[in-house]
Amino acid sequence: MVRFHGYDLYEERLDNAGYIPFRRQLFKNITDGVFISNNGFQYLNKKYPGYPFRKHLFPLGAVQEGVA
Repeated sequence: MVRFHGYDLYEERLDNAGYIPFRRQLFKNITDGVFISNNGFQYLNKKYPGYPFRKHLFPLGAVQEGVA
């Protein structure tokens, strides 16, 4: 499982200089990706469509049923 926040999600951030190493290899090998915002969820689906891992949206500050 991988949690996507900001720096590790958006390639355009200044600190990333448009590049995040091993991105495609990571996507091929993870089973689940967890996003803290709908914006991040949509960004990854648009930028990298077709990767087979399950994608989950758990917004920060939101209560999720069945999650402790």
